[in-house]
Amino acid sequence: MILKLAHVTYSNINYKLAINRLFELGYKLNIKEIDLYNSNIKKKLMTCYDACHDLYLFSHDDHIDIEITQYPNVGNTCSSYFPLMPHFFFDGESCNSNSPHNNKKEKDVFIQCPAYINNEINDRYFNTIIYFVADLDSSVKFWNSLGFSLVTVENNYIMLRLVNIFSTSDYHYDIILIKKEGINASNYLDDVGLNSISLLCSSLKTDVKNIQNFKHATDVDRIVVGSEKLLVMFIVGPNHEVVELYQIDSNNV
Repeated sequence: MILKLAHVTYSNINYKLAINRLFELGYKLNIKEIDLYNSNIKKKLMTCYDACHDLYLFSHDDHIDIEITQYPNVGNTCSSYFPLMPHFFFDGESCNSNSPHNNKKEKDVFIQCPAYINNEINDRYFNTIIYFVADLDSSVKFWNSLGFSLVTVENNYIMLRLVNIFSTSDYHYDIILIKKEGINASNYLDDVGLNSISLLCSSLKTDVKNIQNFKHATDVDRIVVGSEKLLVMFIVGPNHEVVELYQIDSNNV
């Protein structure tokens, strides 16, 4: 069972500026790892694999947790994932966009990464991710099998939602899939910007059997981040959606 969207991962950004901005926005730094082991299951998901990387994991009560992962070799391609963030994450004006319910701006909290601004004045949460796809149907089946339910269906976009089962309120995470003809998404873990979504599972072995329409699944690796031992793997969806799945290692207790 998918329990929650644990965090999103940003890579190859101006991490010092990003860290300072996250502190300004009320985020707390939970984990800092320097020269952390970079699992070799990532090799096929990176343009340039490195054995180690730096990791900074931030949390905020009202927003999706954010992991900043810095690799020694920096990619130069922007990811296909885009955050939909509240107004207060930004300064300056945004430019118009054809995307639903939002405007595009070329700089977000992470200085150089494309993002979208939520036009809902009352929206206070960063809980929505946008992903452009060539085939909506195949992507919907993929996210459905990961526990996301349909919320909105339009001609050119679909919104899906995952509820955080640990939350006492109605806290949820949304993914907006936008159809874009001719797009050939190619997402890698060392792309610039938001490049993967991490989901906490109750059982990798059981949950992976339920996933539909995926192109590739890595092996499972055991890693240690902070004080926790984790079992980790990656799934690549039909439109090259990169998703990290992990569970707490039972040997952790």
